[in-house]
Amino acid sequence: MASAIFAISGATICGFWSSSSTRISIDTRRAVNRVNTLRRIRHALLSTSEGRLLLAVLSTLAIGMFFYMRVEGWSFIDALYFCVVTLTTIGYGDLYPTRDVSKLFTVVYIITGLGMLASFINLIAQRRLRRTEERAQGFRTRSSRDTLSNMHKDETE
Repeated sequence: MASAIFAISGATICGFWSSSSTRISIDTRRAVNRVNTLRRIRHALLSTSEGRLLLAVLSTLAIGMFFYMRVEGWSFIDALYFCVVTLTTIGYGDLYPTRDVSKLFTVVYIITGLGMLASFINLIAQRRLRRTEERAQGFRTRSSRDTLSNMHKDETE
């Protein structure tokens, strides 16, 4: 009788441990996959000049947002809005720094951030222009090839 109880309880415990280890194994595999995905993203960002520039622009926005949220007491949305409006030189004037330290920070923020954002926008524009030119070149090449093959067909007929 005692051995039957031990066998049943032992089977239950072994079943629990085996299902727990499977669950832990699946969770571990998911965590490793997430880490590998983050590593690939980090490598993609840091291996190209576009990625490094994007990271610099996002960091600049984050630093500005954090500063204005802490010093001016603005909400996340207000700080993001002010940083984007300021760095894109739109400047609606509905939000503005009220403290001297914020005004000094804004001067430095504009000087450093404007150049970075302008470089990033220029890089995106150059990339789009290059892709458009490559597509047009491919279209011209296909059109020329089609025209030549049609001329060749006409000559052989």
